[in-house]
Amino acid sequence: MTKQTSVLVRLPISGDLCCYLASEDYDPLDVRSLSRAEAGGRSQAWAYLDVLRTLPGCGNAYLVSTGPDFGTRESRHIDSVQQLTWDHVTERRPVKDSVALGAWGVEWHDRTTYASSFAMPPDDGAFEIPLRCLISKDTPNLFAAGRTADGDRQAGASVRVMGTAFATGQAAGVAAARFADTGSADPEIVRALLRGQGALIDSADLRSTPAVETLRV
Repeated sequence: MTKQTSVLVRLPISGDLCCYLASEDYDPLDVRSLSRAEAGGRSQAWAYLDVLRTLPGCGNAYLVSTGPDFGTRESRHIDSVQQLTWDHVTERRPVKDSVALGAWGVEWHDRTTYASSFAMPPDDGAFEIPLRCLISKDTPNLFAAGRTADGDRQAGASVRVMGTAFATGQAAGVAAARFADTGSADPEIVRALLRGQGALIDSADLRSTPAVETLRV
C-alpha cells in the first residue's frame, strides 16, 4: 500500500465509488518509467480492491475501471521571460502585464513520502499572473499555460490547477493569436482583448465583480 489516508467519493446516479488510492513515483520524461508506473498502479488497484471488500457494505465490490493513465501534475516548464515566484504570489505584487488571476494555494504531493500538503496565499487572496511568465524567453512565438507556464516549485504548484489553467490558457491563446497576426504580443493590447472577452485579469477586476449569493441547502 502507498498511503494511510485517501479520498473515496460516491458518484451520483450510479452509486459507484471513485477511489483515489494508487500512487507511483516515476519520471514523466521517460516512457519506460511511465510504463512501469502504469503496471504498478494497476496492480495496486487490485490490492486496494481486496482492502475495500473488508469495509462494511463493500463485501461485493468489484473493479469497474482504472484511470487511463496517471495524472502527471508537473513535468516540463518553458524557460520564460520572467519566472513566477512564490514571493510574487504571497506579496500579491501588482504587475502591468497581468493577464490572469490565480487564487489556489500550493498543493504539493511529495514523491518520496507520498504525503500531501497545502498552503493558501495570505488572506486567501488572488494574485496577478504576468504575461511574461507565459512567453518563452528565446522563442518569442512560443506561449505556455497551465502546468507548462514558468513558475518556481511553490508558484508552479499553485498555477497548474485547472481553474487557473483555464485563465492562463485563454491569455496564452489570445497572445499567440495576436503574435501570429501582427508579429507582436503587446501586453496592453492582449489585456484589452481579454477584457473584451470578459476575462478577469487583475486585482481591480475583483473589486468590480458583483458578489455571488451562496445558496445553502
